[in-house]
Amino acid sequence: MKRFWSFLQALKQETGKSELHCYEALKRTDGRFADALELLNAGKIVLTDESHVSVDPFPILHHEDYRYHKIEEDVTKESQAVVIAIMDVSASMTPLKKYFARTMIFWLVNFLRQIYKRVDIRFIAHDTEARIVDEENFFRVGESGGTHCYAGYELANSLIETDYPISQWNVYVWHFSDGEDGNTARSMEEARRLFERKINMFGYGEICPEKEYWPPELLKQFIKTFDLKEVKEEKDFTVHVSFDEKYPFLGVAMQEKKHIWQALKAFLKRDRWSS
Repeated sequence: MKRFWSFLQALKQETGKSELHCYEALKRTDGRFADALELLNAGKIVLTDESHVSVDPFPILHHEDYRYHKIEEDVTKESQAVVIAIMDVSASMTPLKKYFARTMIFWLVNFLRQIYKRVDIRFIAHDTEARIVDEENFFRVGESGGTHCYAGYELANSLIETDYPISQWNVYVWHFSDGEDGNTARSMEEARRLFERKINMFGYGEICPEKEYWPPELLKQFIKTFDLKEVKEEKDFTVHVSFDEKYPFLGVAMQEKKHIWQALKAFLKRDRWSS
């Protein structure tokens, strides 16, 4: 199209003919400049009624326009991930326990925002019921009521089904609690539903700074239900993992503040994110 207008202006300058005459010459010669110039100079372009002629530009293609370089496929891989962060906010979650949970989630979220081009973070707070909250309220929400962990897992399942289909998203679920649960059997059922969806990872952090409540209860149920293996990560810190591809689970138990850093390293170990 650019060539058409260029030829039209050049013909006007070369011949002194009107734009409509030059257009008619180009049209009759299929855009061949030399032939159109010859027609104009020979006076062979006669318009009987210029009012019925208007310029209707058309593309002028030359042989070299049909040449192309070798086509090479350029693939840009872009992945998107969603992290569903679940936190127990029941009455048994003391300020110290919430410090553990919030610190873990804060650093995990900020780490992932550095390594993923796009990552959505959804926050779920639960006691006996679960609700989706924004990031600010997630880190401020106060304690209330008893504990049903399955409520958080149910809501996570619902989010995946409605907003984050596995075919389009890498899905990571993290849950932090002190292990108290009013219905562990139902919690295991909902956790199994998450695994059946083929999520990338289920991470569970149990916070038990009070020695009298050791060993942690909900983690014991996960170990029993999904046949988890104990792996020594540090001399005083172990993680519980499943080597069965059906259950991409990693669980840690934290008693002291130093365990926060050890748990972060366990959660973010490269080979656990390679899938």
